[in-house]
Amino acid sequence: MFAFAVLFGCSTAEITDNQGEQHNEAALDENTRVDFSAEVARESVSLDSSQVEKITVPNMDYLVNTGDVLLLNINGEPGFEAMNVRVDAEGYIQLPIIESAQVSGKSLRSIQDKLKRIYSKDFKSPWVLVSISEYRSQPLYFLGEFNSPGVIYMQGPTNLLQGLGLAGGMTPESYLSGARLLRDEKIVPVDVKSLLRDGVMAQNIWLQPKDVFYVPGYQDLNVYVLGAVNLPGAQSYRETTTLLSALAQSEGVRTSRGLLSDTRIIRTNSAIAGEL
Repeated sequence: MFAFAVLFGCSTAEITDNQGEQHNEAALDENTRVDFSAEVARESVSLDSSQVEKITVPNMDYLVNTGDVLLLNINGEPGFEAMNVRVDAEGYIQLPIIESAQVSGKSLRSIQDKLKRIYSKDFKSPWVLVSISEYRSQPLYFLGEFNSPGVIYMQGPTNLLQGLGLAGGMTPESYLSGARLLRDEKIVPVDVKSLLRDGVMAQNIWLQPKDVFYVPGYQDLNVYVLGAVNLPGAQSYRETTTLLSALAQSEGVRTSRGLLSDTRIIRTNSAIAGEL
């Protein structure tokens, strides 16, 4: 997303067109004249290190939770050798003989050990095999310019690069500077563009269940021209958009109120950096 805050100060002169009508023409005095051949001064701004998401290694064991489907084999007994059981909303699975067992928040090894202890009352030295047949408790949401957008379920610790790969990568229309990761209704400060374009692996954070990753396309972008222009507001962004074309769409500067020396372009480069 781009924003142009335009505040212009101008002197005026009257001109007469070929129909005899008079108009005010904007003209720059010596104090406000701009040398467009000079390099534009830019001030980069970014979050300090304390505000950037830290990379912490998660628990590498997958923890079963509501919605997951477990495949169980208990002692190879008929009726026990291939049971598919779903973890219910309270974190329990329903099983023969013992009726139910609480499994949410546990690893497969912990569930295996727990079921062996429980079934040892009914079987002599029972053995138990536990695996996951359907992962359904830890969704990730990929929206926007992905080749395979939608819901993807984590099957273990998943970092940002792995998540992008699971979503099939991004389309040629993706606007990386506008990519945003939402977590708990807040934007996570992560710079996807620097990760993919510059290989800054510090931005390759671990994803968490229910994260929402959104990548806009160029067709979703707007430029905002604000301040002392005749028609302030949002304009559709195109790769050919320039400052002059944006001003033209805003029907020019309001000559009586504009202040050229305070013109500013505010640009967001990513979730953690921008330019003034």
